[in-house]
Amino acid sequence: MSAVHGAQTNLNLYENGAQAIAAAIKRERNTTIVIGVDQDKGVLLIDIDTQADICRDAAEMQDHLRLIIEALNGHDPFAETEGDS
Repeated sequence: MSAVHGAQTNLNLYENGAQAIAAAIKRERNTTIVIGVDQDKGVLLIDIDTQADICRDAAEMQDHLRLIIEALNGHDPFAETEGDS
């Protein structure tokens, strides 16, 4: 993965997952990562979906998620408005 020298980070909030996915499709960025999280009897259930050509294994997904965490560090998610920015 190449080095990142900055990030434009937008956190867009939607009423449900279907609206979030529709916005990602409309935006047409080259990578979409969908993370679904739920709980069942104390067990955390996590589903991560992405294009196969973007992420070949768990190690590469960890690299992508680290970049996302780094980009969100210090970002105020409440500064964004609901829906597409």
